[in-house]
Amino acid sequence: MSANTPDGDTGLAPWPVVSGRPEVSWEATLTGTPAMGLALGRVDRAVLADGTRTTPVRGLSRRRILLRFVALNLATFVVLAGLGIALSLAAARREAINDAVRATNILAESVLQADDVPPGLVSDDPAVRAAARAELGKIIETRVLSTDLVRVKIWSPDGMIVYSDEPRIVERTFVLGDEEKEAIERSQSDAEISELGKPENEYERNLGTLLEVYRPIWTRDGDTLLFETYSKFSSVSDRAADIFKTFTPVTLGTALLLSLAQWPLIRWTTTQLEVVRRERELLLERALAAADEERRRIAANLHDGVVQDLTGASLVVAAAAATARRSGSETLAGEISGAAATVREGLRSLRSTLVSIYPPALRQAGLDGALTDLVAPLRTRGTTVLLDVPDGIDLPPTVESLLFRVAQEAVRNASKHASATTVHLRVDVDRVARTAALEVVDDGHGFVLPPADRLAEPVEREDGSHLGFALLADMARSAGARLEVSSAAGAGTSVRVEVGW
Repeated sequence: MSANTPDGDTGLAPWPVVSGRPEVSWEATLTGTPAMGLALGRVDRAVLADGTRTTPVRGLSRRRILLRFVALNLATFVVLAGLGIALSLAAARREAINDAVRATNILAESVLQADDVPPGLVSDDPAVRAAARAELGKIIETRVLSTDLVRVKIWSPDGMIVYSDEPRIVERTFVLGDEEKEAIERSQSDAEISELGKPENEYERNLGTLLEVYRPIWTRDGDTLLFETYSKFSSVSDRAADIFKTFTPVTLGTALLLSLAQWPLIRWTTTQLEVVRRERELLLERALAAADEERRRIAANLHDGVVQDLTGASLVVAAAAATARRSGSETLAGEISGAAATVREGLRSLRSTLVSIYPPALRQAGLDGALTDLVAPLRTRGTTVLLDVPDGIDLPPTVESLLFRVAQEAVRNASKHASATTVHLRVDVDRVARTAALEVVDDGHGFVLPPADRLAEPVEREDGSHLGFALLADMARSAGARLEVSSAAGAGTSVRVEVGW
C-alpha cells in the first residue's frame, strides 16, 4: 500500500523545517493525504527531532582506558624526557663553563703566581715594560697557550692591555666592563661568551665562538692585574656533550621506569572497571527484564481478574435489564441499561490501559495488530478511524516500538484532548531505502503550537497535553528519527515520524 511517489524515492512526504509560522494546508505537502478525507486548515509546524541521532556517552572500555593510558604515558615520557634533556644540556653547559673557570684558576694559581709575574708590566719606562713582557711571554707560550686556549690578555686596572700573545693590541687602552672591574675589586673569577664585536676583540673575530674567563693576578710588588683567557667554545661543547651523554640515560631510564611502574596499577584498574561494567550491564538487563515481566504480570492480572469480572458483571447487568424490560419495568430497565453501559465503557478503558501497559499484539501480531488494538476503543466510541498499514509489514523491533509509541501518544491526544471525530493512521515503508514513516491526523480542535523547544519540554500544559511529546522527542532523537507536529487552533493536529534502520 506504500509506493514510490513523484516527491522522492522513499514515499515519505517532504515537510519544510518550520516552527511557529503559518504554512500551506497540510494535505498539500503530505503524500496521499487527500484520501484521508480530512481538510486541515492553515497550521504551524514544529520539528521536535531532526533525524540526527543522539550520541550516547561512550563508556570507558578496557581498550579505551589502555589506549588513553599509553597515550598519556607516552606524552608524559616525551615531556619528562624533553625537560630532562633540556636541563641536562643546560647543566652540562654550565658545568663545562665552570670547568673552564677552574682551569683558568689553576693556571693563574700554579703558573702565574706572584713570583712569576714581573712588576715591570705597569712601569712608566717603556723599555722596562718590554723586558717584562718578554719575560712573561716565555711563560705564557710554553705553559699556558694550547690548542684550545688561543688567546691571553693581561689588563691593568685602568684598561690598558699590558700583555697579550697578540702584539698588535699591546699597550692599547679600552674601557673595562662592569664584570671585569668587579672581578678586580672583589678578587673573583667570571666567565662569559665573548662579544667579538667589541674593539678589544678585533683580532679574535676569525677564531669562531670563544669563551672568555677572567680573574685577578698579582705581581711581585703587589700590583693587581686582570688575567683573561680566550678558549675555543668547541672545547666547552665537547665537555658538555660528554656530561650530557653521562646523565641522559639516567634521565630517560628514570622516566621509562616511572611509566612502567604504573602498568600493574592500570592493569588492575582496567580489570576492576571491566568487572564493574559487566555487573552494570547485567543489572541493567535484569532491571529491563524485571520491568518487562512486571508489566506483563500486571497486564495478565488485570486481564484475568478485573477485566473478566467486569465482563461478567456487564453480562449480568445486561441480562437484568432484559428481565426488567420483559416484566414491563421500563424505568428500571433504563437505569440498569445505563449501568451496563457504564460498565462496558470502564471495560473498554481498562482494555485500552492494558494495551498501553503491555501491548501484546506488538510482539505477537506485529505493528498492524497493535495499531488495530490501539484504535479499537475510538471506534467503539463512534470515532471514525482510518487505518492504512502495508500488508505483511515486518520492521525491526526498535522501529516498531517507536512507531507504536508515537501512534499511541497521538491517538491519546486526539481522543482525550482534541475531541476528534475522525482519526487517520498511515504507515509507509520503503524497504529499498530502509525507511519507515507513521502519520497520525485528526480533525479535532487543535492547539496553538509553541516553538519546538518549548513543545519538547517535559512539563504538563494547561489542558493536560503535550507531556508525551517530550518523551517522544527523546525517543526520536535516540533512534535518529525525525518527529514533526503540525497544529493550530481549530485546524486539527498531525504527528509524523520518519525513521531509518
